[in-house]
Amino acid sequence: MEIKINSRATTIYTFFILFLMLKLDGVINWEWTWVFSPFWITWIASSAYIIIMEIVKGIRSIITSIKRNQTINTRHNSPKLYWDNENKCMYVPFEVTENE
Repeated sequence: MEIKINSRATTIYTFFILFLMLKLDGVINWEWTWVFSPFWITWIASSAYIIIMEIVKGIRSIITSIKRNQTINTRHNSPKLYWDNENKCMYVPFEVTENE
């Protein structure tokens, strides 16, 4: 029977056990917040990664919808953006009128 161990989790637990033993033996004079830091630093890093990936996913979906010649309205009276496949650029159509 083969047992697979997650090396990332093992590293986190190893640092926690190391910090805990050093704190309880009086070798280090850290606050308890830093003894438990392997857990909360990992949680913060994971949360930040998820948030950044969701933002990137949202931006990519906006760009994809523009490239498919769909329009995006950010506000009710704002101009619509279009994607020009031939020139590979975005543009806002407008009419030019001459004032007499």
